[in-house]
Amino acid sequence: MVPPPDDENGAMGPGPRLSIFIPVRNGARTLPDTLDSLLDQSFSDFEVIVVDDGSTDTTREVASGYAERDPRVRVLPLPHGGEVVARNAGLAAGHPAAAYRMNHDADDISLPGKLEALVGYLDAKPEVAIVGCGAEYFDDDGSPRGEPAIELDPARIRATFGTVNSMIHSASLVRSEVYDEIGGYREEWRSVDDYELFARALLAGFELANLPAVLHRSRLHPASVSSTRAPEILFGAARVGARFDLACDSGRGPIARFGGRLRYWKRLRRARSLYRRATASP
Repeated sequence: MVPPPDDENGAMGPGPRLSIFIPVRNGARTLPDTLDSLLDQSFSDFEVIVVDDGSTDTTREVASGYAERDPRVRVLPLPHGGEVVARNAGLAAGHPAAAYRMNHDADDISLPGKLEALVGYLDAKPEVAIVGCGAEYFDDDGSPRGEPAIELDPARIRATFGTVNSMIHSASLVRSEVYDEIGGYREEWRSVDDYELFARALLAGFELANLPAVLHRSRLHPASVSSTRAPEILFGAARVGARFDLACDSGRGPIARFGGRLRYWKRLRRARSLYRRATASP
């Protein structure tokens, strides 16, 4: 691991305003585009920690080449432990003075002006703890594949969060105090650990918002998590949403609490049924 820069007395320096961590396994093909999209941003006061999750291709060499050319890039090599372990390692390795944190997938692209817009929003809106933006899906040849439907207003994001996660993980800038208060990502929610983290943030009282501009591109390809784990993601998302709504209902009257528990178990039964059908052998 390449450590963060120290001052001449050996103490940790003042650090960047933003710490970006990139968990990656065997991402040598897409990582250069991702890193280029970040290093070319108009906002430049950040560090990038590439967390190599035991890659067996040239990912580590690619990341190390960038680290040699740009002091903002560091490489954290790990044995293979999965993306949640890598995410938490990158989060922990970030400079402690950074005001903001961002997970960035190793196959996504940050469009020009994205970081400047997100940082500017949180600087101007102290009441908001996490801000994201619109995104566009694209395939391996660069062709657009549509945009996810997301809510923008904090009240609407909260009201609908049990049904849909409006926060696109790699497009979301998070205040460091969110992680300080609620902790990092949870292994038991692998594949939907971002949705579960955002749900915990809402339940802890933090406000979430989205900018209306499309400033991010999410790559769709056969090896992506959304492709290889689609049934697990659908089942996990249903569980997170049901638990979120149940937690919201628990603060209401007895009739609302009873109705919430009933809806919770119905949603879980339906999710399990869909998961069994999706994973059944042909």
